[in-house]
Parts: sequence; structure tokens; C-alpha cells
Amino acid sequence: MRKVFAETCRLYLLKCREGGRSHVPLVSVLSALLLSWGGGVTSVHAQGLCQGPGYSNIQTFSFTGGQQTYAITSNKLIALVARGAQGAAGTGGLGSTPGAGGLGGEASGYLLVNNGDVLTLVVGGQASSATGGFNGGGNGGAPNPTHRGGGGGGAGGTSGTVGPLVLSSTTSPGVRAGDGEITVCDVPCVATLTPPNQIIGASGGAGNIATVATTASAACAWTASVSNAPWITITNGSAGTGNGAVTYSVAPNPGPNPRRGTMTIEGKTFIVTQATPVPAPCTITIPAGTTIGASAATNLSLVVTASTTGCARTAKSHVPWITITSGASGIGSGTVLYSVTANPGPNTRAGRITVNGKRFTVTQTP
Repeated sequence: MRKVFAETCRLYLLKCREGGRSHVPLVSVLSALLLSWGGGVTSVHAQGLCQGPGYSNIQTFSFTGGQQTYAITSNKLIALVARGAQGAAGTGGLGSTPGAGGLGGEASGYLLVNNGDVLTLVVGGQASSATGGFNGGGNGGAPNPTHRGGGGGGAGGTSGTVGPLVLSSTTSPGVRAGDGEITVCDVPCVATLTPPNQIIGASGGAGNIATVATTASAACAWTASVSNAPWITITNGSAGTGNGAVTYSVAPNPGPNPRRGTMTIEGKTFIVTQATPVPAPCTITIPAGTTIGASAATNLSLVVTASTTGCARTAKSHVPWITITSGASGIGSGTVLYSVTANPGPNTRAGRITVNGKRFTVTQTP
């Protein structure tokens, strides 16, 4: 297929003009071939190939009348914009003024190339009178000795051992005056992330995936890294070439607030937002009660067991002869200390302490 592509470019890449007629079918043939070779590249260059931001190493080859070479020094995606030469005006005719020669057409497309590839470029020349231009311009027709059509402009083309064309080209008729030219440039790698961002539950987890799709699946190298979020860990895909995926894990969120971290993948920010953990129910457990003697007592204890370390608790005495001396409030499990006065009798008495509404009964004998 490479040889077919090279020969097709050489012969048909740009339309020319012969005998006052534009050879539009030649461009149509090329377009059909390029469409059949398309695959996997997303065009993000609305201003045209080799124009606007992002393009680099832009080189334009003008007409020289011979072959020119372009050496490839790395694996990459390049764009080619070839403009054919203008045709010549017709000659002769009694009292007639011949019109200007038709403008050369334009064709453009992408190529995946590898380090060491060499492109041979041939830029077409403008036709002169009835003589066709350099590189394939046809001579003007001669229906009679006094009237003759203008010669066609030469085509621009490329050949060499290179990869396949990876995106269908665009063609434009009538854009180039004078000699032809060929422009070659490097196409920037642009990554698309799917999804663009991710929301993760509070419990976290492994096996989360961000899919990477690049403009040139065989030429774009990319890396992935975490920015200021130690709770995000890349487990696979920290670097890759072309289309791929980044697999990462997220630690549980201890709360109490949601949090956000970022990864940088091929220069793009991928935001990971983790939800707030749902608080566990707060449950307090205490004994039902205790029985003590008639004498006054201090440093009596009530053990409180909380279901979570963040469970807040409050203890309260409901009778004047029981006084809480320590642990009236706290978080999590703990101990409430209390004292009692002597029971003056003659009867047994009972008082209560509550912790978060749970009742602890103190029974004091006479």
C-alpha cells in the first residue's frame, strides 16, 4: 500500500490545467483513496493544517525544478499540504485576449512516520504558454495553427518509504497562483480523556480507569501523574504510547468533608472528587445501674461504651445527692465519675444518671 500511496501522490495529488480544462476527476480519485485509508485520528485543527497554535517544525518547499528530501528524525504524526502550480493562458486567436491560466489546486492530509524515514518531494512548476509545467503538467492542445490551449501546471507530490495516510485529506480547487509548493509540519499530540473527570464514593476502591485517546495512536507518547493527592495511586498506565488507559485506586475518605485530587495525563487535568463519608450511627451503651451502701462515697464510676470514636456523649445527674465530678461530656468511649452523700434513712433511695438519654440507676440502702 505504501508504494501505491506514493505513486498516487506523485501523479494525482493536485489538479492541473490543460487546454483550458480543470482535471477535477484527478483530485476526486485521490480523495476516494484517502478516505479509504482513514482511521483513528481526530482532527482538532480548525484553522487548517500547519496553521494556528500547536504545529511545529513547519517547513515549506518551493519550486526548484528537481527533487527535494525531508528526513524524519522521530516517530510522529506529520501533516502535508501540497499546492499545484498554475496553468498557462491559451495563445492565439484573432483579436481575442486569452484568459489567465487556472489556479493550482490544494490537497492535504496526515502521515504517520517513523525515525529514519525519508520523503522525496517534487514541487510542480507553473506552465509557460502551451508548454506544461514541471512534474506532469500537460501541454496545451492545438486544434489549429492559430489557437492553442495553455499548458497545465505541474503537480506537487511526495514519495518514499513511510507509514500509511491516517486521515482522509481535504482538497480545494483554484487556490495557488504561480509555481506550486509543499508544506510539511509536525502535528501536536492531543489527548482526549474518557471520562473527563471522575466522582468516587467515600469508600474509595481500586480498578478505576481513565481512557486515553490520542490524535495519532502510534506516535503520541504520554505520561500520567498524581498532583498533591496521596490518597490517589496510579496502579497501571503511568506512561504509554497512543491509545491506552490509566488505572488508579482511591483510599477511603476519613471525612468529615469531601475532597478533590488531580492527575495530569498528557498535559490534561483529570479531577477525582471523593464524596463525604456517611457518619456511622452513634450508639451509647451503659450498665443498667448499681447498689451502694448508706455512707457517702466518692470516685464512683460509670463506664460508657460508644459505637464510634467520634460519638459525642453528655452525662447528667437527676437528683441532688448524686454529683458528677468528671466526664460529664466527652467523645467516644470513656468513664463518668460521680459521688453520693450519705443516706439519712430510714428508707432505701434511688437516683439516676443519664448518658445521651440512657438511664443508669443508683440505689442506696439506709
